[in-house]
Amino acid sequence: MCQIIQQLWLELCGKMTTNFDELSFGICFYNDPSITRLLDSLPKQAQKIIIDGRFAKNPNSQELSDESLRDKIKSYDNVTLIDAPNLEEPEKRNMYLIQNTHKYQINIDSDEYIISADWDKFFDCVKNIDSGIHHILFKTDSGGGTSQYPRLWVNPSHWKYVICHNIFKNNVTGEMIKSGFNHGEIILGILCGFGDELRSQEYLKDTFDYQVKMIEFETPYREKFMISGYIE
Repeated sequence: MCQIIQQLWLELCGKMTTNFDELSFGICFYNDPSITRLLDSLPKQAQKIIIDGRFAKNPNSQELSDESLRDKIKSYDNVTLIDAPNLEEPEKRNMYLIQNTHKYQINIDSDEYIISADWDKFFDCVKNIDSGIHHILFKTDSGGGTSQYPRLWVNPSHWKYVICHNIFKNNVTGEMIKSGFNHGEIILGILCGFGDELRSQEYLKDTFDYQVKMIEFETPYREKFMISGYIE
């Protein structure tokens, strides 16, 4: 029993002393009640940069999220809420990268959340990583299947989204990559999940209609990138 108590105490101390000063979360959001599930899953000490506002191609005419939901978001610790309505998706997402002074940022959307985390393992995994975009594991089914997504951005202010929501450029080196690339590390210590069950049918319809327009617009640029490795 004493050993169990001692182990629990050591784990608690580890959680209490983990330093989140170098980590931020970039969150793209618009009137989605799922965001409270996400915020509940994030460490209180870490900075959350939340960009609110409808995408330019979203059929909903309301520019910002409901005030009651915005008030709820503001009640969480270490939240910066930025209004950015009527922007194209890359422009809106760039808002959480501009002038970001953190070394590491996890980009995560409002319908996603962290299922489990060992933050000591996470920081041990990233301590020698000084650049690039790296992969976080997401649970994809009840059988334990996972996929990896490029969600850890090192020196986030060095990067920007270019024309498409899944093509990224390093402003310092000029390197340009697309989601699905093979290089980059798999970052241990975090398992994420996602789900639409907290969203209304009306919200899902608007999201679907938006995504159809977004993909239609992006497809020629994605194809150009696959051929030339560059767009601008």
